[in-house]
Amino acid sequence: MEKSSAQTVVKVISILYWIGAGLGAIGGLLMLFGGSAIGMTGFASISGLFGGLFAAMGIVMIAFAVLGFFVGLGLWRNRNWARITAIVLGVIGLLSFPIGTIINAIIIYFLAFNKDVKNLFR
Repeated sequence: MEKSSAQTVVKVISILYWIGAGLGAIGGLLMLFGGSAIGMTGFASISGLFGGLFAAMGIVMIAFAVLGFFVGLGLWRNRNWARITAIVLGVIGLLSFPIGTIINAIIIYFLAFNKDVKNLFR
């Protein structure tokens, strides 16, 4: 693989991180506001529990979306910290069966094992 091909692979991975960050932020906001709405229904204490749980999960999703945005930006700029963070997130993302497993395995392969891609980050 030549340098321009390796750069294209990194740009595509960056865009995938930005798409994932956008979708994660939307999902997190929906869970945050949905959890608040569930908590306000007033049906027994269980609604408060589920409302708080959904809101907390929404906050975690938003935090991961922000992280994903900055990882995508770092990859776009060929920052080694972003490559390492993307590999770690890719390993965690292997649990997203089946499509997430395939996508994250490909990301891990290119960022961790492809010499031309690794050389871009030096």
